Amino acid sequence: MGNYDLQKQKYELAYNFMKSSAEQVRNSFIAAGQEAPFTVEEILVDFDVALQYSLLEVAIADNILVKEEIKYIRDLTNSGDMVSVLHSVGSPIASWDEMLDWNIFYLRNYIKDIHELLYEDTRRLATLIGVIDAAFTEYNFIGELNEIMAFLKTGVILADGQISAYQISERSLIFELLEEAERIKKESEKSNKQK
Repeated sequence: MGNYDLQKQKYELAYNFMKSSAEQVRNSFIAAGQEAPFTVEEILVDFDVALQYSLLEVAIADNILVKEEIKYIRDLTNSGDMVSVLHSVGSPIASWDEMLDWNIFYLRNYIKDIHELLYEDTRRLATLIGVIDAAFTEYNFIGELNEIMAFLKTGVILADGQISAYQISERSLIFELLEEAERIKKESEKSNKQK
């Protein structure tokens, strides 16, 4: 099994966790006679977009973007496509390959400028992960997802055959969401203990 196959396998673990978590929470709403605030597909698209954006943040941290990094980021996910989502709301990026033609510093600034927008648009992932992890205390889902995301981050770092300290130290969106999930988990556990 090649390196990319291992990366894809790890991604599938995280994707399936997100899918089953979304289904569980959605079914809880429905069982309580309430409308769920999201569909499973919306969660999966959010997850893929957040992951692709995060990997792009890592890829450009060394001020170089190559087609191998683009291919890795684009092809890794199943449900969401960051470029399509951004383009649908007016982004000047029309395709993954087009990014290779952009001035790297302009691209880095653009990606940095949309960070908060994507954080807010995908923040419900943190809530979902935190609530699920608090509900199933015998298993550390957040820890597992952190390990998987670090593994996938390594995949994009190695995609161009070079290791950069800038890429290694890049703090990306997906890790911010997992930090928020940990905070939500602790709040939920504290709230449950007070009941």
